Amino acid sequence: MKNILGYDRVESLLRILSGIIGFTFLMMGLGFLILPEIVATTLFFADTARAVGINSLRRDFGALFLGMSFFCLLGVFSVHRWLLLVPIVFLALVILGRLTSFFVDDLPMVMVGTLVSELIF
Repeated sequence: MKNILGYDRVESLLRILSGIIGFTFLMMGLGFLILPEIVATTLFFADTARAVGINSLRRDFGALFLGMSFFCLLGVFSVHRWLLLVPIVFLALVILGRLTSFFVDDLPMVMVGTLVSELIF
């Protein structure tokens, strides 16, 4: 019955997509860890020229993306699919923070692209 309904194909597709997302998070996390100034500039972060700003980028964003990558890839390559819930929860919190900034801080519309990418992930 499982093959008739195509669950194997759907599961394989979802695993591939989750793996791509995990790899993307890995690259972003390594980018924040190794070259935070460059990644921050491309993602519209301001005031990162000081050492404290660079440290925050490495610490917070590097940890966030590397952690999401770890659980994403672990969920893809193990039998424990529930591990994929960890990056989903973190992304939901990131989206909540982004939406809060849109409504409270009048975040510029140029940031809508990042919100869309977070929603897609």
